[in-house]
Amino acid sequence: MNTAENARTGLDHLYAPLSPGPRDPKAWRAWWENSAKQPVDDYLGLKKGDELTVQWAQSDTIAATVISTHAFGALVLCPWKPEPFEMWVRHRNHLGNWYR
Repeated sequence: MNTAENARTGLDHLYAPLSPGPRDPKAWRAWWENSAKQPVDDYLGLKKGDELTVQWAQSDTIAATVISTHAFGALVLCPWKPEPFEMWVRHRNHLGNWYR
């Protein structure tokens, strides 16, 4: 099943929900490195190499490609001009676009 089918059927990923990060900066860094940033096979159906749209502003979307998936979310590359950038996406809206 591809990512678009996952979005239509509402399938979730197979991993336990990630606990919220602690407020203490040192503890947060340990949580980020040891829990949140751990690689996973997919994040909510997204896999490395998948193409998606990112919600940008209220009505604009931009294309992006999944670079990697982690317990925290999917890291995507947005081919923005003049310079591409990376960002995390964690949620999908009712239109199927992803956002932070």
